Amino acid sequence: MFAAFPSTYPIPIVYDLETTGLSIETDSVIQIAAKVSPEWVSLFPSGTITQPEFKETLIKPECAISASAMQVSHISEEMVKSADSFKSVVTSFKQWVEQVQKQTERKSVLLIAHNNFRFDRQMLLNQCKRVGIDNLFDASVRYGDTLIVFNKCFHVPYGERGLLKIATKMFGESNVSQSHNAGADVDLLIQVMHKCANPVLMYHALFEYSQS
Repeated sequence: MFAAFPSTYPIPIVYDLETTGLSIETDSVIQIAAKVSPEWVSLFPSGTITQPEFKETLIKPECAISASAMQVSHISEEMVKSADSFKSVVTSFKQWVEQVQKQTERKSVLLIAHNNFRFDRQMLLNQCKRVGIDNLFDASVRYGDTLIVFNKCFHVPYGERGLLKIATKMFGESNVSQSHNAGADVDLLIQVMHKCANPVLMYHALFEYSQS
């Protein structure tokens, strides 16, 4: 059993995006999901998280879904044509993050994703600006990137960068689905993180290399 973290430590939230393509300037988010890892909940005992998961939510994109993105996520144009707008969904996501922060009595939040610094964070914030949201979160929110931490601290990538390839080498191909969506990727990243190191070591590494 690990000792609880001091109240000054940010609450960690793992999130993932699916997008229409790989351009952070012109492509759009088509799905988002997030979760507070169960392995970390006991380290933040103040308050009760009534909704520890922001369930995967489809988003109507601003542009067409590329063939390569559709092949990976299996999200089609038909699936998103009646979905809520990015602005509506990201507003709900912001409210959920703020609720988790309030319920755990934390002064800050650590939003974690794989390749977060180069892709997810930039994609999320760039599209926010395009829809008139200049500041999605205030300065209490920081960002953590497992790709950086895996490489610098745990030598995990085995020469790979993609989460699915890392997980396949770690768990074996028969144990990892090669099709994915945001919710599945959040769960997979949590599995990989806690396979690499105990929750305390992983948290400290992510926090050490986090960015605002």
